[in-house]
Amino acid sequence: MCWLSVVAFFPLSSGHAFLGYDPKIQAAAFGLELQDMITEALGQGHTVVLDRVNMINSTVAPIFSSLPKNSQGRITAPSMRHVIHRYFGEKRAWVVKGFEPHSANLTDSDNHMGKILRSKLPEYAESVIEKDLSHGGFTLHDLVSAVVVVEQLIFDEALQTVKAAYSLTGHSLTEPLSRTEVLSVLASFFIVEMLEGNSSDVQTHNRDKANIKKIYPHWEASALFLDDLVNDDRYQHKHATNPFVDHKFRFEDTARIAQVFSQEFALWSNHECDDIKDALVEVDTHATGRVRLADFYRLSQGGAWQFLESQEYLRDIGALDESSATLGPQVMIPNYVTGMSNCISSTPFYSACCWNECMTLMSELEGRIHAPAAPASEILRSVEQMSSSTQASRNLSAPLRARLNEVADFHGGKVPLHGRLLAQWLHFVFPRECPFPHVAGTVNPKTQGEYGDSTVKEEEIEQHLDSEHAKVPISPEAGASLWSLEEELLAVPEAPEMVPRGILRTCALLVMAGSTVLLLAKQLAHLEGFISPGKKGKDVNEYMI
Repeated sequence: MCWLSVVAFFPLSSGHAFLGYDPKIQAAAFGLELQDMITEALGQGHTVVLDRVNMINSTVAPIFSSLPKNSQGRITAPSMRHVIHRYFGEKRAWVVKGFEPHSANLTDSDNHMGKILRSKLPEYAESVIEKDLSHGGFTLHDLVSAVVVVEQLIFDEALQTVKAAYSLTGHSLTEPLSRTEVLSVLASFFIVEMLEGNSSDVQTHNRDKANIKKIYPHWEASALFLDDLVNDDRYQHKHATNPFVDHKFRFEDTARIAQVFSQEFALWSNHECDDIKDALVEVDTHATGRVRLADFYRLSQGGAWQFLESQEYLRDIGALDESSATLGPQVMIPNYVTGMSNCISSTPFYSACCWNECMTLMSELEGRIHAPAAPASEILRSVEQMSSSTQASRNLSAPLRARLNEVADFHGGKVPLHGRLLAQWLHFVFPRECPFPHVAGTVNPKTQGEYGDSTVKEEEIEQHLDSEHAKVPISPEAGASLWSLEEELLAVPEAPEMVPRGILRTCALLVMAGSTVLLLAKQLAHLEGFISPGKKGKDVNEYMI
């Protein structure tokens, strides 16, 4: 039953004082509290490093300070999902499943969501949630707690893959490995964890390993990255080894290297995303953040393996602008680059995707405003001082100023920072960095693996290249007709209580718990003990990462 404390801990709403911007105030006590709770929930062998808590706090505290809060100074469940998505996106370039941007728009009253959650959560777990989380919202303390637990569960999952990699390569967990052997195990870890390879069939795995360069064209660079991590780990732990004998790697050494690789891989491999973006920017001559679909497919000519997604798939993931009958379909650069089609790898709990630069721009804006809403003039002053990788700071044009004033008028004087309209405006200010925010329910982002056959056919490419739209001159006004005054706020103002508070609270908590139901189910399976060789799973008390 100790796993229930994970549910109760996610999040922990116990009325503790907030962690502020100075991590020295309460971080030490908070770190000990987290350690006690994680130990109770997941068993011995999990250490919450104080620096890790401080880093999480320093990232989420500015976001928290800028979010709308209720009368108790707490944020809503959708706001909490938003913060967790932002943290993992900015620090790891991960899209954690259940916290995707499109799921953050779901409200607590979505009937279909409630049905899904109730079908997956045991009644006794639901009762524990309602009993322990009865404070009407989430504090900064809760946010840091939630991030720590999600991160720890993800790291635990990586440990299962390391065990599977040992089995696939014919090594026992107690066997000391040479440098060549540990690199082979880590290559198997990469295939299973990052490329969703088979974790139980040795023949299938060996076939994947032999063809890894075809499966993943950037494997050679990734192998060098793994090699560097092995060298770094050996250097950092040289004090614990005998310099007069050949160094051997224990299981915990391999697991530690694999964890670091999991943490850093998405951001390290973002150079692949930069290459994709650079190719698109080169044909975006008017800096509208858009390229004609014909030009997009033209980039795939000559044997390139990118830019081959079908028009239907591009539409489904929200990367296609079809607002102009004259200009025809256009691929929106930031929506495509940061879209699920370009996720480098996918694990059971998260996808490693292209880093979203707009998150950093938004964090900078939040750091300047320090409030949930601000007058248009204040936002203009702040944004004019900001720059991106492709856009220098500058005085904004009259049309952009007019658009922001239009948003302020729509809201009666101030612009909410966490609404669709400001995100839409930022898309036109930084068209190559900030994705266009589609209205909730109009897109259905999926990775290419989840979608199925997403590749365009050769004859369709030829049709687009020969179409009338391909002959229309590129326009500096591309995308302008996509602007709409359709608002969606992350958190709506607190309204008079029309439904018993307990019911509303339960709905909100169920939505939050549902975001992690896969994590919890996985962890419950792990707590059953050892599993047979070749199958994912682990005794959580055995090893510490």
